[in-house]
Amino acid sequence: MLAKPVRVLLLLTAAALLVEGVDALGWWQWKATGRVLGVDPEGGALRLATSRALGLPSAVAWSRRLTAADLQGAQSATAVAALERVGKRQRRWQPTDPEGPKNVALAAVLSGDLESALREMGEALDRDPTSPYLNQVMAMLLRRSGRAEESLHYLAEARAIEPGFNRPAVELTPEENEKVDLDSLERRVFLYPRQSADALLALAEELRRQGRQEEAERVLDPVRNDPAVVLWLAESDLAAGDPQSALDRAGGIAASTLFPDEVRARALSLVARARDQLGDTAGAAAAADEAVRLRPDSAAPYLALASMAKRRGDWDGALSYLRRGMGVDPTNVSVLLSFASVAERTGNSGDARFALERATELAPDRPDVAARLVDQLMRHGELMDATLRLSRFLDRFPTDAKLIAQAETLRRRVTEPPQVK
Repeated sequence: MLAKPVRVLLLLTAAALLVEGVDALGWWQWKATGRVLGVDPEGGALRLATSRALGLPSAVAWSRRLTAADLQGAQSATAVAALERVGKRQRRWQPTDPEGPKNVALAAVLSGDLESALREMGEALDRDPTSPYLNQVMAMLLRRSGRAEESLHYLAEARAIEPGFNRPAVELTPEENEKVDLDSLERRVFLYPRQSADALLALAEELRRQGRQEEAERVLDPVRNDPAVVLWLAESDLAAGDPQSALDRAGGIAASTLFPDEVRARALSLVARARDQLGDTAGAAAAADEAVRLRPDSAAPYLALASMAKRRGDWDGALSYLRRGMGVDPTNVSVLLSFASVAERTGNSGDARFALERATELAPDRPDVAARLVDQLMRHGELMDATLRLSRFLDRFPTDAKLIAQAETLRRRVTEPPQVK
C-alpha cells in the first residue's frame, strides 16, 4: 500500500491535471465558437446562447474577446440571447470586471430597453470608470434617451482619457463639440496632475483655436513659469505681431545654460524669428546658427531658417531648409504643413500633397490638417480623391464647419454642369 504522503501527492497531481483539462476544454470550446462566428454569425450566436461548455471558467475568461461586431449577421433575438448569456456568466465568474454588465447592456440596447441598458452600463462604469469606450457608449445611450446635455459629460470623460476618441461615433452640433473639447481638456488637468503643464497647454491651444486668446493665456497662469509655457506664449506673441515681447520671453531661456539643449534650441529658434521681424538680420542668423549647433537633430531651427528665408522672398531656400527639417524630424506635423505650403508656392504640388497626406496620418485628431489636404486636392481638380477622403474625414469630424463647407463646394462642382464660355 502506498504511503500517505505519496497518496496525497498523487491526489494533488490528479487534481492539477483535472483543472488543466477543464481549462483546456473551456479554451478549446471558445476557440471553436470563435471559428463558427467567423463564418456563421447566427450559428455562433446560438452556440454562445446555449452551450453549457462555454460556462467553464476558462471559456468565460476568453469571452472577454467577444465584441458586438462579432455578432453582426446574427438575428437580433439570437444576438440578444447570446449577449445576455455571456454577460451573466461573466458576472458570475468575474464580478469586478465590467464586461458582464456591458454585454447585458448591449443586449438590452438590441431589445429596445434603454432604461435597463443605462442601468447596466452604469454598473459597467462603476467597475471601470477609466474606459473611454464605456463612457462613449453611456453617452450614446443617454442621447438616445433624450438626455443630450447629460451625455456631454461622458463624451468629455472619454476624450479626456483618450484624446480624439469617438467610438462608437456620436454626432454633435458644432457648439456641443466645442464644449466637449474644452471640458475634456479641463478634465485631463485633473486626471493627470503630473502632466498639468501639457494638459493646460492643450487647453490653451483649443481656446486660442476658438479665438479666445485672453482666456487661453489666463488658464496658463498656474504654470506660467514652465519653459514650455513661456515658449508657447512667445509663439503667440509672434503670431500676434509682437516680436519684441516674444524676444523678451524666449531670450531668457535661450541665454541660460540651465535648460536642456532641446529647450534652448527651441528658444533660440524663436529668438531668431523675433529678431528677423525686428530687422536684426545678423542677430537672427546668429541665433539660428546657434540653435542648429546645439541640436542639429531638432526641426525648430530649420523652421526658423525657413521663416527667415520666406521673409526675404527666398522660397527655394525656405523649401531647402524645410526639407532638412523633415529629414531630422519626419514626424513633425508643423514642418510638414510648412513644407506643403512652400512646396505649393514653388510649383511642387506633388511634394505638397505627399506632405499633407503624411500630416493627416500623424495628426488624425486635427480636422484643420484634413481640410488642408482636401483643399489641395480640390485646387488641382482631383475631385474624386477629394470626395473619398472628405467622406472619411467627415465620419471622424462630422461637425467641423470647414469640412462641411468643403462638402458643399464639392457637391456643387461635381453636380453642376460646367460653364460654357
